[in-house]
Amino acid sequence: MGEGNRRHSITSNVLHNVKPLHLPVSWDESQTMDLANNKNRIPSVKEFEAADRETEEEFKGLSHVEAVINETFSSQNIFYKIHIFPGGVSNEFTAIVFYKLNKDLLLAKETDLSQELRTAILLELEKVGRGARNTIKLNFVEDSDENVKEKFGGDYFLRLR
Repeated sequence: MGEGNRRHSITSNVLHNVKPLHLPVSWDESQTMDLANNKNRIPSVKEFEAADRETEEEFKGLSHVEAVINETFSSQNIFYKIHIFPGGVSNEFTAIVFYKLNKDLLLAKETDLSQELRTAILLELEKVGRGARNTIKLNFVEDSDENVKEKFGGDYFLRLR
């Protein structure tokens, strides 16, 4: 058998033994199979709207919790900003407290203020329907505006990375 015929014979044997690709039952024929092109695909208006709804649901009640905490602890006059973010998992949140000065941060850690804040945030999350207090995982981060200015040139984005 010549070299050309031999290659043709091997190729056709391989092709005959390849099993067809079976798509999942839920696969819609109109969906794009080319995953390489999907990363360049622009989401539809419906997909953007669904993402907006999902984001709203993730942040539901968090601005209210921030406002209540700010008002409750405003007499302390040591806070610069308090932010609460969803953690990406149900009942998981991150509270970031920025004090005005480094000495305020130290004072909060030396006294019960940090624990009081943490407890108050958990209570408010429960009140806005984000889960029972004992099921909420709260990542609690404390820093100061003074530190962010000194170490990160005032860039909170760099600080939070």
